[in-house]
Amino acid sequence: MSVELKVFGGAYFPKDKALKKYPDLKPLATAVNAATKAIAEAVILGKLAAQHPEHIDDYFKVKIWEHREGLPCPELDIFSSEFFDTGGYLECECR
Repeated sequence: MSVELKVFGGAYFPKDKALKKYPDLKPLATAVNAATKAIAEAVILGKLAAQHPEHIDDYFKVKIWEHREGLPCPELDIFSSEFFDTGGYLECECR
């Protein structure tokens, strides 16, 4: 039995308190392949902990969305701090 993986995007936005301490802290975005939104959230949290452990408490909970054809998508498995500077946007109510 095979599980179909979908592409999910995820974005972390810095907390106001963190921006006072680290004024150059930017939103981070990435994409992952996962079977469900919940799995994508867990995978992206693990990637944040591995790639940016010093800022794990400086971001709000990740915003997750399922990628749709024709929409901007962050790079798979790599956090980008430029995604929202280059046309990436969230025009949905992500939970």
